[in-house]
Amino acid sequence: MCETKNLDLAVYLAAAGRLQFFGLEESGGGKLKFFFQAAGDIGEYERELVTGAEAPALAVLFTLRAIRQAKTQFRNQQLYP
Repeated sequence: MCETKNLDLAVYLAAAGRLQFFGLEESGGGKLKFFFQAAGDIGEYERELVTGAEAPALAVLFTLRAIRQAKTQFRNQQLYP
């Protein structure tokens, strides 16, 4: 399992099919951690993203929407258990 607080990286990983999105949890200060099913360090994927990695535009849009919905559902569960 690997994690990131970086929304852009989370969207890239899922949209490009690099890793499977597993879930999220609060990390303090109103921020969330995004979890992916993978072993090891996420640094390799961060380097891909900052050096111009590509993902299909529609996949990025759909993934961003899905992650935003997951964030909303998570926060609603925290407010209304």
